Amino acid sequence: MSRSVVVVCAVVFGGLYLGAVAVLGTPPDAGSSTQAVNSWLGSHASHIRLTVWLLVIGLPFFCGSAAAIRSQLPDGLRDVFFAGAVGFVVETAIQCWVWGALAFSPSPSRQGSSVLLDLALYWGPVLTSATLAMLAPIAAVGLRRQGWPVWAGVIAE
Repeated sequence: MSRSVVVVCAVVFGGLYLGAVAVLGTPPDAGSSTQAVNSWLGSHASHIRLTVWLLVIGLPFFCGSAAAIRSQLPDGLRDVFFAGAVGFVVETAIQCWVWGALAFSPSPSRQGSSVLLDLALYWGPVLTSATLAMLAPIAAVGLRRQGWPVWAGVIAE
């Protein structure tokens, strides 16, 4: 896969991801009442569905970039990066399922929706671990000057 294809995949995914975040807006926090959560879900259902679609469309672009980057890493670090990338894809898929389910039929009678929202909020910490697993191999290779530019290692560090 050429570098230009990797860059295009990364830029497309980044744009779709940022668009998804912007469309979703700020969800209620974990301390919000069930009524507040259900009200937000009802008024933002179309935004949530659009967010899910943007992420679903973006994931193949992320996978293309991740596969190309993985192929350039040395053996041991390639597997660590791959595990982080798979973790990111799985987390994003689960996040989409949760948000999509919540937006599918928002109703004030759905008491469990606030519990599901609490589950969705744990995505951030898990995402951080997958991101670190992807950045660590790039930092190691870049800082060791093993075929990657030093600046990539510094940025990833």
